[in-house]
Amino acid sequence: MTVSYSSDIFNTSACGSPFFMLLFRWKGSFYKLIWRDLLIYISVYVGFSCIYRFALPPKGQYLFEQSVLLCKDMADNTPVTFILGFYVSILVARWWAEFLLIPWPDNLAVMVSAYICCNDQEGRLMKRTIVRYVNLAILMVLRMISMPVKRRFPTIKHLEEAGIIFGNECEVSTVFENHRKSLIQHCERSELRLHFGWKKVN
Repeated sequence: MTVSYSSDIFNTSACGSPFFMLLFRWKGSFYKLIWRDLLIYISVYVGFSCIYRFALPPKGQYLFEQSVLLCKDMADNTPVTFILGFYVSILVARWWAEFLLIPWPDNLAVMVSAYICCNDQEGRLMKRTIVRYVNLAILMVLRMISMPVKRRFPTIKHLEEAGIIFGNECEVSTVFENHRKSLIQHCERSELRLHFGWKKVN
């Protein structure tokens, strides 16, 4: 689930207390992901520090210091910046690949305009209807995965008011939506679960 707090950012200032409250916000923050690792790191650090200060003799402390200096030299010789550059490049390439997978209707609209060469009223109506159906399909998919689109078009009636779908098409879409909801309810009642592509009925 996506937690949105962009409105809180717009309503805060860098010097105001709401900004610091936003930094220490627990819901939807990265603190939930790192608190275990941070706790383990602090525990290991405190343990090594106590062993070094109270348990080791002077010779053991000297060997420990030499080991620390050796590890520091090895860390300085490791090309961390070079490795991070590869990591960031992979992340950007993955994001760009996901961005290209968004079904933009522009290319399809150009192809429809190129292949349907009719310039009369019927041809223009056909082109507009095809592109409208493409936009409708994209919107119906985005309504299921994007909360801003869901808030903009919460029902089929709002699509009809925007001129994306007409009255007779709205009736067909309403029937399809009712069938989809009934199927979901039936699956929930029969405890049908999808797990890694396998259908499992409990």
